[in-house]
Amino acid sequence: MQWAYVVIFVLLVLDCLLPVLPAETSVIAGGALAAGGQLQLPVVLVATVTAVAAGDLLTHEAARRGGRRLFGRWTCKGRSRRALAKTTTALHRWGGGIVAAGRFVPMGRTTVALVTGYARFPRRRFLPALLLGAVLWSCYMVSLGYLGGGCSTSRTPPPGWAVWCPSR
Repeated sequence: MQWAYVVIFVLLVLDCLLPVLPAETSVIAGGALAAGGQLQLPVVLVATVTAVAAGDLLTHEAARRGGRRLFGRWTCKGRSRRALAKTTTALHRWGGGIVAAGRFVPMGRTTVALVTGYARFPRRRFLPALLLGAVLWSCYMVSLGYLGGGCSTSRTPPPGWAVWCPSR
């Protein structure tokens, strides 16, 4: 099952560029497999956090370096220019929160990474928020799978959890 860690990593990195991939499903499945003992929970978490951070950083940097050339003709018109100005203002005001919270919004991860790169959001503010969002999101998604997998394999709740899931 060592290949499962690689599958989780690759799907998450590619998911930022191609959001139609089943990356979230692979993370939840990894958590469930960890609950069943087939995978190691810390390794699933490390693979998830590093892949999410790497995918977002790659997308951010691609938009930062080539975004103006690719999207410049669409953002020079009135409505697009105003939307970009509002977005840039919001990023400079609440940027860290937007980057960290964007992870939890459908399509938010890719959108935030693209927009922050295009708007040349400072890396010194982007990276800490990216890492915080990656850790929080990864813990959330892996724990969904872990708890779900634990509920289906055991009558006793995981230690420290107040919710008990009876098995069939």
